[in-house]
Amino acid sequence: MELLLKPIFMLLAVLTVAGYWLMPSSQWRKLWLLGVSFAFTLYIQPVTSLVLAILGVAAYLLGREFSRRKAKRGRWFILALVLAASYMIIVKTAARYLTISPQDGSLAYQLLVPMGLSFFTFKLLHYLTESWWKTLPEHRLDDLLLYLFFFPIMPAGPIERFERFHRNKLEAPQGEMVVWGVGRTIFGVFRKLVVAELFLRSVVLQQWIGAATPEGLLQASGDPGTVKVWLSLVAYFLYCYIDFASLTDIALGVSALFGFRICENFDYPIIARNIGEFWRRWHMSLSTWVQRYIYFPLAGLTRLRSLPLVVAMITIGLWHSFTINRFLWGAYHGLGLVAFLVFQQTMRKQKGVVDFFRHFNFYPLSWLLTFLFVALGYCWVGSTSFSNAITLMAIALGFNP
Repeated sequence: MELLLKPIFMLLAVLTVAGYWLMPSSQWRKLWLLGVSFAFTLYIQPVTSLVLAILGVAAYLLGREFSRRKAKRGRWFILALVLAASYMIIVKTAARYLTISPQDGSLAYQLLVPMGLSFFTFKLLHYLTESWWKTLPEHRLDDLLLYLFFFPIMPAGPIERFERFHRNKLEAPQGEMVVWGVGRTIFGVFRKLVVAELFLRSVVLQQWIGAATPEGLLQASGDPGTVKVWLSLVAYFLYCYIDFASLTDIALGVSALFGFRICENFDYPIIARNIGEFWRRWHMSLSTWVQRYIYFPLAGLTRLRSLPLVVAMITIGLWHSFTINRFLWGAYHGLGLVAFLVFQQTMRKQKGVVDFFRHFNFYPLSWLLTFLFVALGYCWVGSTSFSNAITLMAIALGFNP
């Protein structure tokens, strides 16, 4: 993610915008943008870019097979899904057991810590599934490759849908859109550098609280105390939110300079009144993807709601990394959504309870409970080991481990 703020990215964006506006037609603009996007990825990770390009071409060919073959389409679909997901699964699994550093520039690092692999893979799975369902518009190979490698959203998303991306006209943007794009980009850089890095990380976490992550409190002192742990969890949650949201600002702003309208990823999730609303506002492109391709199919198959919710949230956890902490973080939110679902169902059956809540403004209380529930989950996110996460949660809940 830090790659977005390097001078190479900003310089690339300026030169690409200038060249894009000078192209004589939409086809030339598409080829120009595809060439620069792939060159950017190739510059950052030469080996991995070739692997991802091969996956993209293979997905396009397999997608065409879905429409050509009437028999054995299921086998081709399974093959396509395995092909698309296997690299991400192998990489995320192997990276847990290998000690590699970005400074060594090794082949192992390029293959096992590729930039934007999770976003790339989920876009690829989306494309293959929609090809299987035959819902995609007519397109060519270069349309798919541009969708996969479009450099403003390649490193950190959002997970744009192919049909929405394909609707963009590849025309030089109008003045209003350029102004919006420049403003959104500047706003994102400000939020990233000033709010997230300078204020929340350097001042609040490192100077005031004394640790960059909640886990760091355990290393600085054996028993940091309940209040300090909560302050660390809240500050770290806000840092992660602003840090990620600022990257989305930059991605959407730079995309607008090419006339592309990319989907929003955050809708002020910190004001959510319940955990369900939080996940409708947080990382919306990912939660929508999981809802469409994990939750709905599983709910239709099992005729249940609770189990698909938990599986969907575990999928989101493992999407970040294949670790026990991320698995439990996903399960934590899944169980939270199930508890909220049960609460809603109970309220509907109790007219007196519904009337009670309607007559009183419980927004401050429901907001606070939601905020604290989400912040408590950062025991898993802000720790590298299961034992440290359990220790932090125990301290936060008032237990002396």
